[in-house]
Amino acid sequence: MISQPAYERLQRLADRLREQTGASRTTVRARAGDDPVALLAESLAPGVESMADGQQPAAIVAAPTYLVLSQTRTILVQDDCVHGGPEPPRSLIERYRVRAPMLAPVLDGETMAGTISVHQPGREADRRRTDREQQPPALPDGGGRHPGRGRRRSPQPR
Repeated sequence: MISQPAYERLQRLADRLREQTGASRTTVRARAGDDPVALLAESLAPGVESMADGQQPAAIVAAPTYLVLSQTRTILVQDDCVHGGPEPPRSLIERYRVRAPMLAPVLDGETMAGTISVHQPGREADRRRTDREQQPPALPDGGGRHPGRGRRRSPQPR
């Protein structure tokens, strides 16, 4: 798996991202052992169900949303994933009630090494975006490369 210091950095990232976006859930996923989309960190608002026990890696990597991320390597923002756009895994809609996800690939060179997601369960969103707002946030202490940004160091165990 990952080292405790790396886990703690990822958890701080997930917590900060959820707080800054006002989302109900944020996740950080990457390959860990045989799981190509292991849940490495998750931040939840009160009353929001954790995704930790509902992992279905095959469904995640086969979902149109994951395929779009891996092919385009750009951020995907959906105001209503139930009624349009690439469809996420059914469990995301049915069990976890996600309606307005934002997904970003974490890149290692040209390879998608993981994903960062921001979810707003239970309601659609109306995001009025400008070009500046569409730029991905800078990651603290490494964490891959964002499209349009410089390469960042990968987290190293201390």
